[in-house]
Amino acid sequence: MTLERELIERSYYARQEGLQEGELQNAIKNAKRIIELSLQQGLDEDYIINFAHEVTDLSVEELKKIYDETVSVTS
Repeated sequence: MTLERELIERSYYARQEGLQEGELQNAIKNAKRIIELSLQQGLDEDYIINFAHEVTDLSVEELKKIYDETVSVTS
């Protein structure tokens, strides 16, 4: 029974990690879209990053990196 319990726990944690990874990728995708649309509206960097931070659960540092990547791709 111990081996069975361990396999169940490993399966559970593997699913949790996959779910969290999917949520992270979705948040990054949403942040990129927010940044792209905000840049089209002519909004400034600080406003865009703060707004994206409120809407997603990404940190300001992560959003600054995404912003820089997005700006370099669109210019």
